[in-house]
Amino acid sequence: MTSGRMGRQRWWLMTVVLWGVATFLLFSLVAFLASTGRVNEYAFLVLFYAILLVPFIVLPAYVIWLLISIRRWHDLGQSGWWNLILVVPGGLLVGLIVLGFVPGDEGTNSFGAPIVGRRTSPVPDQPRVMPVRQGKDRPFGRALR
Repeated sequence: MTSGRMGRQRWWLMTVVLWGVATFLLFSLVAFLASTGRVNEYAFLVLFYAILLVPFIVLPAYVIWLLISIRRWHDLGQSGWWNLILVVPGGLLVGLIVLGFVPGDEGTNSFGAPIVGRRTSPVPDQPRVMPVRQGKDRPFGRALR
């Protein structure tokens, strides 16, 4: 899971989905614990269980996110040890900016070939031309002339 490279778009998608699911689970947990109807009587108990169970949702999500981020660091040509910046207070913002907005290496680096779909060669001289259909069988009739 930590070998290879990952582009910005996939990293953002996986980050948003992962933390979206974790947030949904946390809100569901709090809503379930508070659904007794006696929130005032059991408020301390609901808060206690919520605090007790939060690490079972947040910590696995954080570990998975760190593993995903290692592949993004590899795309930047850096070691996965740069994830330590994400643990340091204040470093999380810097790490998010670097991981989320700095483009990865264009060519092959020490962590492998570039991501499939990334353009690594110059634009060809001849543009790619799509064939045009002629006649009455054109979709949308005469509107596309």
